[in-house]
Amino acid sequence: MIVQPAALPLQALAVARLRAQVNDRFGQPVALASIKFRSEDERIVVVDEVGRVMSIGPAGSTAVLISSGAIVARVPVTVRAGPPVSIARTGSGLVQGEAGAVFEYGLTVRATDQAGNGVPELVLTLRADPAAGEPAPATTDVRGEASWTPALPAVAGDSEWIVDSGLTSVAQLRVPVRVLSAPAESPDTPTP
Repeated sequence: MIVQPAALPLQALAVARLRAQVNDRFGQPVALASIKFRSEDERIVVVDEVGRVMSIGPAGSTAVLISSGAIVARVPVTVRAGPPVSIARTGSGLVQGEAGAVFEYGLTVRATDQAGNGVPELVLTLRADPAAGEPAPATTDVRGEASWTPALPAVAGDSEWIVDSGLTSVAQLRVPVRVLSAPAESPDTPTP
């Protein structure tokens, strides 16, 4: 049996076609040979009777089995995340601290595709303080996450951090930040 392609990479929610042909011992196609397709893991891909392989959404690896009588072929299928569609903060809680201090809890975000898969190897930038100059880049890991430990703006008040992918198809993430005044030192307090 000849199956093409021999391996099938897919993006999440994509469709591709496998082609199979049964040949006789002389290498000639067998007319009307019965060929069946079956997914090893229908949580990742499903396949129809003509070899159309459809990603259900989750990224992962599986295979499609193609059989004709006692002949069986196996085609590995790898589903990868599709293009990013959103960026969201993974943690919760108010971003708040003293002016100029490092936000000790850090900021972690996750970039996802249309199926909710984390998008790896996406360069994101964080602009934590517009007065501080260039945004800080970070690349998403295999889970689609990127992290920073930024300093809070130097001026007290309400502000925001902006996480951007640079892609017009993905909205920026705006994280509200409350910057508190640093406590004033009392003149009565002795310095060590």
